[in-house]
Order: sequence, then structure tokens, then C-alpha cells
Amino acid sequence: MNCKKLSIKRGFEDIELYEKGEDNMTFGKFKKAIESSLDDQERFCIVHNDSGYIWIGTKNGLIGNDSCHYEFLKDGEKIYTDVHFEDENNYELFKHVGDSNFHIDWEYDAIRINESGNDINSDTVVEECLQNLRDLDETYGEELERIIKKIRAKPYTDLLTHTHNLILHGAPGTGKTHLAREIAEAMGCSDNEIGFVQFHPSYDYTDFVEGLRPVNDGGSGQIGFGRKDGVFKKFCEKALKNLKDSEKTTEQISKEISIDEETEDFLSSAIDENIEFNIVTGNKFFVIDFNEKNIYISIPENEKVKELVLQRLELSSLLNAEVNIGNGTAVREFFKRKWRTQQDSYVFALYKEINQKLSPAEQISNVQRIEKKNFVFIIDEINRGEMSKIFGELFFAIEPSYRGAEKCKDLRTQYSNLQNEPNAFDEILKITDSDNFGHFFIPENVYIIGTMNDIDRNVESMDFAFRRRFTFKEITAKDTQEQILSGLDDSIREEAIKRMDSLNDAISKIEGLSSSYHIGGAYFLKLKDFDGTSDERFSQLWDYHLEGLLREYLRGMENEEDELDKLKKTYENDNLTKEK
Repeated sequence: MNCKKLSIKRGFEDIELYEKGEDNMTFGKFKKAIESSLDDQERFCIVHNDSGYIWIGTKNGLIGNDSCHYEFLKDGEKIYTDVHFEDENNYELFKHVGDSNFHIDWEYDAIRINESGNDINSDTVVEECLQNLRDLDETYGEELERIIKKIRAKPYTDLLTHTHNLILHGAPGTGKTHLAREIAEAMGCSDNEIGFVQFHPSYDYTDFVEGLRPVNDGGSGQIGFGRKDGVFKKFCEKALKNLKDSEKTTEQISKEISIDEETEDFLSSAIDENIEFNIVTGNKFFVIDFNEKNIYISIPENEKVKELVLQRLELSSLLNAEVNIGNGTAVREFFKRKWRTQQDSYVFALYKEINQKLSPAEQISNVQRIEKKNFVFIIDEINRGEMSKIFGELFFAIEPSYRGAEKCKDLRTQYSNLQNEPNAFDEILKITDSDNFGHFFIPENVYIIGTMNDIDRNVESMDFAFRRRFTFKEITAKDTQEQILSGLDDSIREEAIKRMDSLNDAISKIEGLSSSYHIGGAYFLKLKDFDGTSDERFSQLWDYHLEGLLREYLRGMENEEDELDKLKKTYENDNLTKEK
């Protein structure tokens, strides 16, 4: 979307004439006045106008096309301020926006903020219409942009939904990482459902899936090593929890909330009041700290172990159980462990205390069922990592046909032998043998988006086993040009597009180069960082960003300097701007 350049002087001349009473306000003069006023408005610009209407867009390029645009519409002596939806393929998506009372019935659909309109002959018609525009945008703008982003991302979301694994590749600076996040948001993901990591040569399995990390060894003060989940495994466990929770009834959810609240209050009081607890053998202990995962206790009379860490999830599982837990042995049996652990006795003691405080009335509250969500994990520069070293056995699990518990029930991670308790994946698979803990699978609600630059030298090293598990979608410089450069001022955006197109056309004509070597819009967005006239800003962009990149493209060519000189002339010739 290109915003029209504004004529400030002509607009204010017409306003002045009208205010002196030397002329009547016409729609043509109204348009000029709007142009002049919008020049100082950061967010809005005129996209298109005709004899009876003016299309208004936003400078970020989202609002302002057939799908959705603001509009000043003349009808008789009235001017109406609307938001119009004129794309027959998508206008139904906007019908739920706002109060239906504000929707007006015409060929497609529209929202009108002032049904009676504004009198074109009013002294304040320009100010009134602009205020209507601001009110429309403040009320509906955020939701409209969210829908437009969803429409724009639909080809990608359809592809990702079908394949589960997508790689966005193309020239540098084409906004692939930003697009990946837009796709995730269009899939309905909030920040909580979006994961992100950037691969690099030293990144490996222990970072991504699981590995050994330094841990404090109980109360001994010694530092040891323990198994810790990596970023992707944690993300998948979060997605799995959502899947599991979405299958629960409101009664189950109510009970869990009540138990969590009671447990929180109980543990806080235990710390504040320094409450003494006892296990069956009489040993006393105290709760000294807790978080959402662990409960930390001190055992002052135990000569060997002064502190222990209890899993809060185990305590919650016991409290939510439909059976009565009578002793520490019952705790072992409940979790289907071969042997009792030291923690069992202490978990049972806390369970007994909290369970006595629970009542049926406290286990019911007004809650809603949990919605099943999509989870999108973004891997930036996916080709920079060593795939086999990072993914390991996950090469098998990431295939779309092997998503979910039933289709990937035999996969165990590399450090599974260190796991003496069932993890979330074991629980879904109903694994009870402690020698068989440590399973992992990718839930069916997890989607993966990778990004990579085609010109990176390590792209060619990606093996076919990896490539066949992903769908590849090229993002060209032209695909994202309008979207990225919408962030530039009107005064320089059109010039940036012309120079970018000319330069990329010239790059494609050089033997050995292709569209993969084009310059993406993100490079030209750096014009915002420079001051001076337009020519000075473009010159600085060449000196500090483009020349170095192009030299790298041409490195090793016999005519390197000649080709670089040609590219510079293409960038400058026929594109010289006037002093701004």
C-alpha cells in the first residue's frame, strides 16, 4: 500500500478561504483539508480518493486495501466516516467486529461511527470527521489489524497446518523471522504458546532436548550434575499439558483450582508460622520454601540429609486422586514405583495435613473448560546448527505422521536411564516400569517454523533426511517489500522501493547470482536511522550496509570491482532525489 504525498500549502489555503466566507466548502476542498491535516498524523494516510469518497489507510500498511479501509463518504450534504470491508473473499471475517448496531447494510459490510453523518457546510466538519476517524481506529483498529494479519498469513497457516513443519527461506532482509511470528499469531498463539530459539554451530542436543547440568545436591552443599530438560522438550511438555487439560471437565478443573489454592495457602502459612510436621517415624521437618514446581523442606534431626526437595506435582496428584492414600507405601504404589523413596514419607505427611482441610464445597467453583491451543516453535537460522547433533532421535519424532502419543510411543531420550520417575510423556503413555521411564513425543498441537537465508554456505550441508521432514517456502524480497517498507516516512518510501527494485534487478543479471542474493526490505528500513536529505540518507545506507554485503556477494569474481561499480550506479542513477 502506497500512501499519497500530501499538499500542505494548497490544503490550508482552501481552509482559509472557507473560514473567511469567500467560498463554499466542497468535497474537493474537504479532501485537500484532510490531506493537510493528516500530514501531521503519525498513523493515517490517504490511499485513494474519487469524486465522492476518500480511502484512509494506516502507515503500517495493514489497514487501507479492499479487505479493510477507513473511508470518508459523501452523500448529499453529509459526510460519513466508516470502515469498509469490500473484499468478497474475506468480508465475512469482519462481521463480528464491534457492536452489530453500528454495522450498516450495503453491498458488502461496513461500520459507521456516526449514523447521522456530519454536515459538509459546518465550520468544524474537518475536525469532526478526523475525530470520528480517530474514534473508529481507537475502538476497532487493533482487532481489525489482527484479522488482516490473519488474512495475510492464511497461505502460510494453511501450509503449516497441513505439514506441521515449515521452513521460510530466501534472500537476507526479507523479514522471515518477523513473518514466522505473524504466522504463529495467526494460528491463535499468544506469547505463552510461541517458543523461539536461534541455532548456531555450538548449539546441541543438551540445549534443545535434554542434558546434564550442574545442580545443588540436596542439603550437602555439594555441586553435582543432574538431568535437565532442554528448551524444546519443555515447550512440548507445555503443549502436552494444554492437550490434557482441554479434555478435562469443568468439575475436574474446579477441583484442581481449589486444591492448588488450598496448597498455596497451606505452604505459605507453614513458612510464616514455622509449623513443625512429623512423618510416621516421628522425624520432624519444616517447609522452608516452595515454588510452582518444588517444595523445599529442612530435616534438622537427620544427620545425613538436612534438606530435601519434594515435587509439588506429586502432592497435587495425590490430592486430586479419587482414592484415599493411607501411608508412604501407598504413595509408592500410586506412582507405580518399584521402590520407596525418602521423599514419599514427607509428601504423605503434607498430603494428610492438606487433605483434612479440603471440603467438597471448596472443590467447586465457576470455571470454564480449557481451550485446546496451537503451539508454534520458531527456530531462527535453522541451517546454522548441526542437525543430527541437535535433534538426535527427534528426526523420527518431528515427522508429521509420527506426531502424538500413539504414533511415537517407543521413543526414549538419550538420558532416559537417569530418569527414576515418570515424566509427563510417560504418564500419557501409562508407563509404570521405572526401567522404562524417559519417553518423549511431539504433541499433535505443536508446529515448527524454521527460517534460513539461501546464501548461507551451510545450507548445502543439510541432508535429505532433514529436508524431507520440512516443507520449504521461499520468501522473496518482493513478497515482503510493501509490508516492511510501510515503516518508512512517506517522503522516502517510494524512492526506497524504486532503488531496491532497480538494485535487485541488476543483481539478478550478474552471472552466478540469483533472487537468493536480492536485498530485502529490512536493509532499506535502516534509512530511518540516518539524518539529512534523502540523497544523503541513501548514500549512508550504501556506505554502511549495502556495499559490504554486495562485496561479499561478488568476492572471488574476476570483475568484482567493475560489477560493484555497476551496482552502485544502478542504485544511484535515475533515482536521484531532490533536497528534502
